[in-house]
Amino acid sequence: MRCGVLFDGNNVLKDTTIEISEGKIASIGKEPLDKKGVWDLSDQTIIPGIIDCHDHLGLDPGDEREQSLAPTPWISLVGSANARKILGAGITTLRDVGEKDFIDVYWKKAITEGLIKGPNMLISGQPVIKTGGHGWYLGREADGKDEIIKAVREQVKQGVDFVKVMVGGGLTTLGSDPAFAEFSEEEVFSLVKEAHRCGRKVIAHAHGGVAADIAIEAGVDSIEHGVFLSRGQMESMRDKGIFLVVTYGIIEQIVQGENIPEFTKSKAKEYIKKYFEVISTAREVGTMLAAGGDGLHGRPDREMFALVSSGFSNRDAIRIMTSDSAKLCGIDAIAGTIEKGKRADIVGLRSNPLEKISNIRDVQFVCRNGEIVYYKGWLV
Repeated sequence: MRCGVLFDGNNVLKDTTIEISEGKIASIGKEPLDKKGVWDLSDQTIIPGIIDCHDHLGLDPGDEREQSLAPTPWISLVGSANARKILGAGITTLRDVGEKDFIDVYWKKAITEGLIKGPNMLISGQPVIKTGGHGWYLGREADGKDEIIKAVREQVKQGVDFVKVMVGGGLTTLGSDPAFAEFSEEEVFSLVKEAHRCGRKVIAHAHGGVAADIAIEAGVDSIEHGVFLSRGQMESMRDKGIFLVVTYGIIEQIVQGENIPEFTKSKAKEYIKKYFEVISTAREVGTMLAAGGDGLHGRPDREMFALVSSGFSNRDAIRIMTSDSAKLCGIDAIAGTIEKGKRADIVGLRSNPLEKISNIRDVQFVCRNGEIVYYKGWLV
């Protein structure tokens, strides 16, 4: 393919060609290409495929509990439609952080086998949740060390890539306190130890307070949301190599949206005031970041807006949702940048997002695993 402007994840290049072979990037240079089999993207800005590190394919903005209690076949159809939408937004890799009944296992299989269109998926199965805890309606309820270890093994049995645990309360469950630690130290430490023993990274839902303290001390691999994290907590995360996964867009959507339970909306208004401060502090102390839509599917521009509004450059915002996210996902050897030998996950944009971050929405071309899957408004 011929590129106009190429941001490979590190450097900006102009008038560059990319050769793709067997799903991977075979070469990058300025050599002329034969016209046969060449895509001319010389009028576009090319970036690596975007990596969304926090989403739930089966959920849309709205009443999360009501959606989760819907019949599993319906949720499966909703997720399949969302997978297509996400791919058309330039997201070529998605980390799904929790679904009921292991539906994500089958979405991943269906995408891999070509039955449905969607991004490359990394999955976490059912979140491990205390009985009656935040998100109980879509997770695996477990209490006590032994039951939690069993719950981890159940996720691993199903082939998950990560193990998700609801350490703290949340926004969308009535009566749930975001700062409250829903599991004891012993329970969280046992979960992390078992997941790591099984070769799985741990995703921890925590907004701050004691819940975040326990998650950080236990050595989880990422804190999701983190709206009320303190500077000290983020410094500890930096020192331990724990990522903060930003989920700004869905909170913004809850504040502005309709058909949202009032208890959820009132919490969201409080959250959104604090989030920019937290993201800015993470930038100052050097905490590693990733980001995701959390049900606001195919809108990476909102996460990048939050990053840029908190002091990151446009280049940094793109890097966070490409190469840095690949590191969190453990796939940085094969994805996250446009380099020889890596997976050909490539996005073409009408306008340059390095100049204006909202241009990230102007997707014209998407290549996933070397296959052209989206072109000028159409899934191929």
